[in-house]
Amino acid sequence: MVQDLNLIVFISTIIGIIAIVLGIDISRKVVGKLRTFMILFILTITIFTVGETIRTLNALGTLSLTYPDEIIKIIVAFFFLLTVISIKTVIEEMSNAKAKRR
Repeated sequence: MVQDLNLIVFISTIIGIIAIVLGIDISRKVVGKLRTFMILFILTITIFTVGETIRTLNALGTLSLTYPDEIIKIIVAFFFLLTVISIKTVIEEMSNAKAKRR
């Protein structure tokens, strides 16, 4: 049981690091609103990964935090909402750019 949870923490940490590195690499080539979206997306993945790691460590009993999982879920939901809003903005920007070309 403990080994499974350690594996989950390890995998989620690696996924978080890969997401950050890829996101930073992609966001260098991208400008404007899309860059904002990329940064928000990276933040969402990072916070989700950190939240999952904290929850797992709490379950293990290695880390005893007083605040419940709900706070982590609220933070993740907030960043997810920001990401959705920024995706919508990016799509609008792209359609505006296409309209200007014609």
